[in-house]
Amino acid sequence: MTAYAGLDAGTGGVRCLVIDEHGERLASRAAPWSYTTDDAGFPVLEADAVVRAVNEVLGPAIAEAGGVQAIGVASQRTGVVLLDRDDRELLVAPNADGRAIAEGVAMEREHGKEIYRVAGRLPAMLYLPARLAWWRANRAAGVAHALALSDWIVWRLGGAMATEPTQAAEMLVYDVDAGAWSESLCVRLGVPAGILPPVLERGASAGAAADGARLVPAGADTQAGLVGAGAARAGVATVTAGTTMLAGRCATNALPDPKGELWRSPTPVEGLTLVEAHCGEAGALAAWFATLFDLSPAGFASLAEKGQPGGGGVQVVDPWPSQARRFPLVRRAELSFAAPLLALGRPREDVARAVFEGIAFAAAEGLERVGMADEVVAVGGVTGSRAFADALAGGTGRPVRVVRGDVAARGAAIVAAAEDAGGVVAAMERMADRGAVVAPDPAQDYPSHRAAWRARAERTVAEDVTIEDV
Repeated sequence: MTAYAGLDAGTGGVRCLVIDEHGERLASRAAPWSYTTDDAGFPVLEADAVVRAVNEVLGPAIAEAGGVQAIGVASQRTGVVLLDRDDRELLVAPNADGRAIAEGVAMEREHGKEIYRVAGRLPAMLYLPARLAWWRANRAAGVAHALALSDWIVWRLGGAMATEPTQAAEMLVYDVDAGAWSESLCVRLGVPAGILPPVLERGASAGAAADGARLVPAGADTQAGLVGAGAARAGVATVTAGTTMLAGRCATNALPDPKGELWRSPTPVEGLTLVEAHCGEAGALAAWFATLFDLSPAGFASLAEKGQPGGGGVQVVDPWPSQARRFPLVRRAELSFAAPLLALGRPREDVARAVFEGIAFAAAEGLERVGMADEVVAVGGVTGSRAFADALAGGTGRPVRVVRGDVAARGAAIVAAAEDAGGVVAAMERMADRGAVVAPDPAQDYPSHRAAWRARAERTVAEDVTIEDV
């Protein structure tokens, strides 16, 4: 038996999953982390706390499995680590770090069209160039290296400083068509090419850990999750419903969207691009409502299963597909009832169901924008709600394959196995989690519920404040 470990450094902590060459689970561990606030008032991760959490899950999981051949590491997409000339961490910035809004808006005004055409994504405020500009303006220490969070973990585990295409794209100075760092964007956005790591081929190792296991940069969590769910195939539509939500479709020929609505991202499969619509918050919304109801997230999801399809007329509007060029800075949300006098008459379970239906309907809107497909795969923590799965299947009119496991960690392990398996696709076919299919139920009448929700949502999101309004 040959085993592979996958690490997923996410928003709330790190997960480790060890599987064998057939995808059978051998061990798993998870450890949370929390953010601190720096002296400028922005959230940061403490480097030592991240390393402790990684060691807390990785060592015991590998020991339980009896050793591994390789370790793949994936992480949140826009997290970035800045290092000085002595390789000391200056900043470990998570995806929630919003310090560079002003710098990002300035970059978009001057270079937005080129950024979108070459890098395949916006808004600039989320990415390395804007954060680097903020650092130069507010800190004295010079930056010698810039790494994605997952690539930094690979380095801290004993590997080399390196990246792969999916995380390279999250630096905003990567040409997604050429598959290389963009010299023109580096110059225009003030990113010295020397601070960027080399881009390895998919599945290539970046050295070895202390126990001899290969260390493999496995990329961005969304794309790793596609591999973990067996969805990294042309023509497959996907919903990644975690803290935030993305709707996507894998394609072999993906050109820039002329409307400026969609993102283009590399995947762990050579020649396959993920076309994405960012649909706003998902798990964050459900968790907030769960807190209001004094329930755990799992308890809130269970409560939603008892509600009526359609929420008894209750509608929750918050998630909605964003345009990359008009990314919302302030989004108006709404909780509405069928009639004022009935507001107090709706039970808690209907409100809970309306929350998950609102998330699912926003995902369906995102799928329409990227191009609906016959096969729809849903992953992420929100898929633990059956109400969400029913509403997504009913709202799209398609069966949805729901994969509720740790797909990003599994995908990282699969990418780590690629060298032994004959490539990422071959490893994925043997090791992915196929989940279970949820079919549309005509009795739930979700097409009409979605239509009513959409009419309300279009009025609500028209009042969003976007980057273009600043």
